[in-house]
Amino acid sequence: MGRRRARQGLSIELMLGAYHITFREAWNPILRKATVDEPEHIGELAHMVALIWTWFRVLMGNASEAYGEELRRAQVTRATLAHRLFAALTADPVQPEPAATLARALGYEPDGEFQSLCLPAGDWQDDGTDRLRHRLSALPGVLHCATADTRLLVLGQRHDPDAVVSAARAISPADSGTAVGVGLPRPGLAGAVDSITDATQALSQSGGQQRVVRFADAWLTAGLGGQATRLAPLFTEAMAAARTDEHLAEAVVAFADHGLSLAAAARALHLHPNSLSYRLSRWHELTGLDPRNGDELIALLVALRLYRTG
Repeated sequence: MGRRRARQGLSIELMLGAYHITFREAWNPILRKATVDEPEHIGELAHMVALIWTWFRVLMGNASEAYGEELRRAQVTRATLAHRLFAALTADPVQPEPAATLARALGYEPDGEFQSLCLPAGDWQDDGTDRLRHRLSALPGVLHCATADTRLLVLGQRHDPDAVVSAARAISPADSGTAVGVGLPRPGLAGAVDSITDATQALSQSGGQQRVVRFADAWLTAGLGGQATRLAPLFTEAMAAARTDEHLAEAVVAFADHGLSLAAAARALHLHPNSLSYRLSRWHELTGLDPRNGDELIALLVALRLYRTG
């Protein structure tokens, strides 16, 4: 019975409570009937209580032990399946057929919408990962986690990603929480692969800080981050100018952030519009990239986001 209830997902509190209720509902009519029909035997019934409670203690102990064994077995099975699923999804090339079988075994709909979250595996030891699995099992939706290389991946369907972030940060072994990268929701197993990539790239933008980065917000630098070294020669002059004169870079960013309006950007920087115009022209002169040209302004903003901190 303990194993069966564990497989059915019934909590152990409800299982044991059912035994108590059954005993109470069976015992009370016997006691009432004896009180009316044979009151001289009430004392004997009182002695029977200790015997019956001994039986219940043995029964409930065995049921609880079997329940725990089944629960641990199921947890190990789910963890193993999740690890194999993430290995199939992150393999090169991706292994779609094994991934579909594993996804169904874990309760996912292979054609449904997936969303991934990524955490640094170095922040999580085995006990922390087990606690996270336990916390995820209590949340709505289908959620599983497993480590893959240096990442702790969470993959979900029909879930609230904010609730997953809150659960992870609440039980993080790190004192100040954990960094989390959040991917986009995407359809199908191919979408699950892309969402894992989203979350991984978003996590790379956390800068080593314990903060949440969403690919939806950081897609530009997250998507180009892996190309930063290859693209660097395109922006050598621009970054040299940004490091030499920070005011020029501030002028470019303010101009973009204020709708390409010289007046609005100048007000934000407490400058005269002519001074701001001079700085934009000076930037063009030093770098060859004109902030007043749409394509070149986009390239400048990308460069400043990718390389400025370096």
